[in-house]
Amino acid sequence: GAVREDVIELYDGTLLRFGYRIDPQDCFVIGWRPRSDDWLSHAANFLSMESAGRDRVLSMGSCGLQKAARDSAEVAEERRMSEIFDRIERSCRRLFRDQSSVTDRLGKEWSRDYVGLEARMETQSGYVVLVPYFKLRYVNLGTLAAWEQPAAEPPPPCRDDSGASR
Repeated sequence: GAVREDVIELYDGTLLRFGYRIDPQDCFVIGWRPRSDDWLSHAANFLSMESAGRDRVLSMGSCGLQKAARDSAEVAEERRMSEIFDRIERSCRRLFRDQSSVTDRLGKEWSRDYVGLEARMETQSGYVVLVPYFKLRYVNLGTLAAWEQPAAEPPPPCRDDSGASR
């Protein structure tokens, strides 16, 4: 029973913007106890692919918060990533349909969620990808290093049929 470190790190990325972080010493886990006589519990267990006979158990955690300040390097990195994401949105108008969003930490990576597109743009190990929420595919937007260049050539998914970016 403890909340996983990677989960705490994921939430801290968002909470730091508001001056807080999770206090890992003030957490407890709430275990999932399936009830076979309750149709809603039965449906949730079916959808989660869990069963009472398996060792792995669904759970959720509850943690206290503590005050925290963002360090200036984190703020500067967010500003840099926002500029890159803005450049991608402008260069890939066909994909993003003139939508923009807030830049957030996603663990050790960065992301922007687009509710109207049902997708998220995120960095993944030096690449930038557009990941639709409900599809098992993604659009590779190229390397982060290429987008750091102000005159970056848009990748094929950002070009119209004539080869020009929109």
